[in-house]
Amino acid sequence: MPLEDAPKKFTRQVHLRLHTAHLKPEQLESVCKLVAAHPGKCPLLLCFMRPGGEVIFVDTNERFSVTPSQKLQQEADAQFGEETYYAKVDTSLPERPPRRWERKAESGKAGNKRAASILLAE
Repeated sequence: MPLEDAPKKFTRQVHLRLHTAHLKPEQLESVCKLVAAHPGKCPLLLCFMRPGGEVIFVDTNERFSVTPSQKLQQEADAQFGEETYYAKVDTSLPERPPRRWERKAESGKAGNKRAASILLAE
């Protein structure tokens, strides 16, 4: 897998951290344009950072879902300041596929159980 595809595969949510002290109505329109330029299936949350330290999370509609990428991150940070873009990643480990000898052992066990049930039925 190419490195540039990693954000798309492993990001579960994208957060845009917007500071309300500096936020103007026309900047919210810029958020809509930015999101429209990167449509996708990853949920977008808006995090409004208040001057007193409070954080307000707004879950957006599915039509505002995005495709996580370095380009989206760079554009968000350029428009709204450093660390605006936050990617919530999937930290769970992938399930390990069974090894060849494990698959054979499992199929052998199933065969033994079936033979045992046939013997008991007789």
